[in-house]
Amino acid sequence: MLKRIFNKVSVLDQHTKEVAIKAFKSSIVKVVGIAATLLVSMILTNNLGSDGFGTITLAMRIGNLLLVLSLFGMPSLLVKEIAIADNENNPGHIGDALKTAYRFNGIIALIIVAITLCFVPHVSKGLFDNENLSFPLFVAVLMVIPMVYSRIFSSGLIGFRKIWQSNLVNKTLSVWVVALILLGYLVLNYEITVDHVAVMYGIGSLVVVIGIGFYWKSIFSSPRKSVSILPSLIKPAKSLFLVNVSAVISGNIAIYFLGWLQDESAVGIFAIAIQVAMLTIFFLQVTNAAISPKIASLYASKKLSELEKMLQQVTGGLFLVGVLITLGFVFFGKHILSLWGTEFVIGYTMLIILGLGQLVNLSTGAVGYALIMTGYENILGKISLFFIVI
Repeated sequence: MLKRIFNKVSVLDQHTKEVAIKAFKSSIVKVVGIAATLLVSMILTNNLGSDGFGTITLAMRIGNLLLVLSLFGMPSLLVKEIAIADNENNPGHIGDALKTAYRFNGIIALIIVAITLCFVPHVSKGLFDNENLSFPLFVAVLMVIPMVYSRIFSSGLIGFRKIWQSNLVNKTLSVWVVALILLGYLVLNYEITVDHVAVMYGIGSLVVVIGIGFYWKSIFSSPRKSVSILPSLIKPAKSLFLVNVSAVISGNIAIYFLGWLQDESAVGIFAIAIQVAMLTIFFLQVTNAAISPKIASLYASKKLSELEKMLQQVTGGLFLVGVLITLGFVFFGKHILSLWGTEFVIGYTMLIILGLGQLVNLSTGAVGYALIMTGYENILGKISLFFIVI
């Protein structure tokens, strides 16, 4: 079997091999992150129940929406700009792009956070009729500011093709901080409450932005005083903003409606079903990070045939992986969900539906990133808007 795998890999072109190697390294980091995420969710559901877990999930998802609004489509654009500038040995442009993001997104984040904090009590008690939501939502909103900068630094690392490093600090580190604190609570026999968990997530966000900030400073410094290039970035950022907002609404709208029309228990059960279903696109998420700077540089160099071949090979591999994972959900889904408690087994049907949807997503490959990295983000924006209306 190893010989067959080696033979398959050996016929891949150099660009696909590079993507595969970087994706493999990122996969290891990602697996560690997923393990921590699953561990955290299991601890929380066993100590807080579906109600408490639903409250934390709802607060984090609202915070995620505010984060996307604050970023205004800039992260994906930064990956593209930095990848091309790095390929052309133009560090000055990298510094300009980053300085623009620091100022522009920082100001937007401050405004959004300041306004939202005023309405936290009304959102918690009025809209969702859940008094326990107030403090976790307050923390989630406050953490939008450091998370904006961690995403900017992460985009810089991806543009430099430091994929696993980006995943380590931006995807894995935060959840492992939460996991370690939770384990400490269990060892010391402390009570785990919704408010305590909200603070843990806040600490995790702060650790991430500090860690990734120091790492970024160690690998990059602009050769000259950076200047703002907002006028050249704002137009493509608008299209990417539409794409990202549509994506976050599509991914979270069920959570928002369940929190409004049902109760926290329904949110908790649905959230676990989503968490498990998202395992289907694990390799797509890893591949997207590895392939996006490669797409940008190949397209800028007009190596279209090599770009096409790389995309076809990567997509074919992703589809086969997706089929195997989806079949696992069909045959073992109930057993998997029971790991979070017997009350979560009723999410089996949700898991199958969500898993099939993610299989379709996986089977199309990195089409979204292909459009973004080749300058067609406006088309992706229109498509995203159309389907969010649907």
